[in-house]
Amino acid sequence: MKLSNKYIYEGIAEDVKHLQQQDFRFEETSNEAFSDFIDGLCFYFRQGNPNFDRDKFIQACGFEDGLYPDETEWES
Repeated sequence: MKLSNKYIYEGIAEDVKHLQQQDFRFEETSNEAFSDFIDGLCFYFRQGNPNFDRDKFIQACGFEDGLYPDETEWES
């Protein structure tokens, strides 16, 4: 039985969200590394599926404000 990409993406997002909800005390650099990891997953998922919705996946992982929310402050 082959799993659909959607099922795989949802499962990974749920696992990431669960990790984020743990009481880890990440340093800021660790948070950035974690965000970079999620961003890298999105890149690979997009390679396998041109219809992959990066923003939807990131929000499903628990990043309501995006992976790098501080960067949006500098864009204005």
